[in-house]
Amino acid sequence: MVNTNSALMAAQFDFANQDLKISRLQADQLRKDTELAQSRNRIILILLGGSVLTAGLLGYNFLTLRRSSRRIESTNTQLNAANESLERALKAKSEFLATTSHEIRTPLNGILGVTQVLLADPALSPAVRDRISLMHGAGETMRALVSDILDAAKIESGAMTIEKGDTDLAGLLDDAVQLWTDKAEEKGLTLKVERGGAPARIVEDGPRLRQIVFNLLSNAIKFTDQGAVTLTAGVEGEGEAERLVIRVEDTGIGIPADQLEGVFESFRQVDGGVTRRFGGTGLGLSISRDLAEAMGGSLGVESVLGRGSVFTLALPLVRRAGAMEAAGDAASPSAGIFLILEANPLTQAVLKSVVAPLGLLTETAASVDTAVGRLAAGGVTGLLVDAALLGAETADRVASVSRLATAGAARIVVTWPSPDEDTVRALIAAGATEVIAKPISAGRLTAALKAEFATET
Repeated sequence: MVNTNSALMAAQFDFANQDLKISRLQADQLRKDTELAQSRNRIILILLGGSVLTAGLLGYNFLTLRRSSRRIESTNTQLNAANESLERALKAKSEFLATTSHEIRTPLNGILGVTQVLLADPALSPAVRDRISLMHGAGETMRALVSDILDAAKIESGAMTIEKGDTDLAGLLDDAVQLWTDKAEEKGLTLKVERGGAPARIVEDGPRLRQIVFNLLSNAIKFTDQGAVTLTAGVEGEGEAERLVIRVEDTGIGIPADQLEGVFESFRQVDGGVTRRFGGTGLGLSISRDLAEAMGGSLGVESVLGRGSVFTLALPLVRRAGAMEAAGDAASPSAGIFLILEANPLTQAVLKSVVAPLGLLTETAASVDTAVGRLAAGGVTGLLVDAALLGAETADRVASVSRLATAGAARIVVTWPSPDEDTVRALIAAGATEVIAKPISAGRLTAALKAEFATET
């Protein structure tokens, strides 16, 4: 019994001990559960706080983006309105330039044409010739100034175009030198031209090339007080690398080494002070470089201060294979009426003076319809017409030539600004017998017409 009681008491003690361990384990588990619940609550609170903060930030960003979007829309609206205004302004500027170019250059060309015809008269007295030469030189200077200003505006607005066609390079260089001969002689300078191996005819934008050469010669003579100015044309390279190289060398004041590139900036001269010794707008060289680059070439300068400068124009050379043959070989007229198709009265008067050496009676017509009516009446042996009078588009002009040829024009001479070979072929096929590239001086136009319409003796 004692042993049994002892065993029972030991068992009860073990049970109590196990029960205590279980209670401790439960207490530990409860504590852990509590800590876990507290950690979970903290995490939930943090997440809730983060969510609220994120939602606040998103809301703030949404409102900010909405306000920014509204500002952007407002700015875009204003920008579109500004762009539309700018486009209208650029269009108005282009129209103004075109109108101004026509309105100013037309009377100027008329004045210069008349003076060229007068200067070609051998019976002119020396005193009158000097006065007319002075007027002609002033007119050329004014035309160059107007061209520089208008071209600078065109380049700035991106309206400058290059139109390559048949170009009489030899005649172009001769005309440029002849134009500046009097000014060079007035300053006691020697003006020379050396064409070397340059071809007589090339495919290039004749008016733009003429303008560059004109500006380079003008600049050289202006800044040279003694010595010589030499215009040299030649060919460098072979094959596809063949280039036309034109150099204008002077013995003038020269350019400091640190200002060589500055001379190509607009409105810039070496002596840029207010009381400048030399006149001019400072646009010539800037425009010349822009034109050279637009034509696929370059314009550079080398200079020694006090000894002179050399400006070098290099352009891709496209040789002209040969003059286009006229359709048919009609005999030269020995008599008859020469009809001039021109709307401007001043230009009509100039062209009459140009045609006078042909020995033909001249009449004028202001429109294609009038010319067709006069041709139908008979007696017209030759017709001179500018491309601008034939229509706005090339197809319209070709159709007008065909209409004139059908009406009875035996010989049709068309003056065209730098015509390309396709245009010349189309005009010849339509009935034109000669296509003369513009610009052309009055003297050279007279020579060209004499070759085409010389009166038989």
